Amino acid sequence: GPATAAVVGRHGLRPDLVSVRRSAASLLEAFAGHDLRGRRILVWGGPETSRGPAEGLRGRGAVVDHVTAYGLEDEAPPPAVLERIDAGEVEAVVLISGSTTRALSRVLGPERLAMLLRQAFVASIGPMTTSELRRLGGTAGVEASEATMQGVVRALAERMPRRG
Repeated sequence: GPATAAVVGRHGLRPDLVSVRRSAASLLEAFAGHDLRGRRILVWGGPETSRGPAEGLRGRGAVVDHVTAYGLEDEAPPPAVLERIDAGEVEAVVLISGSTTRALSRVLGPERLAMLLRQAFVASIGPMTTSELRRLGGTAGVEASEATMQGVVRALAERMPRRG
């Protein structure tokens, strides 16, 4: 999407194609009207997020090489954070991807995750993350209209309930 294009631009490169939203579907929409049969395409991305675009491009006839550029490892939150969750002191949770939402579920476990999602206002970066949150039994208090870190922070600031 636009945020990735801006980062690429800062390194002196110009993307030839930029999707409107941060999603596999949007990337595939950006290729509409392009004949991809036999074209060689490198999909460089995360361990989970890149499978959708690679499969979609293959479905349109492209020869796709998928490289996992980084991995995610589950890491338990520090004990002080778990204590705040257990005490009901967490006011907001910002979810920035489906994979990190799944990781949160794994490290907290179903009971603690359910407690956190009941007590905190949840901000989601976009539709795919919100969908994953729903699959895990939660709901987003707000979903960013622009799937960027700035967009989700703006959405949280605008929609998070005020104290007292």
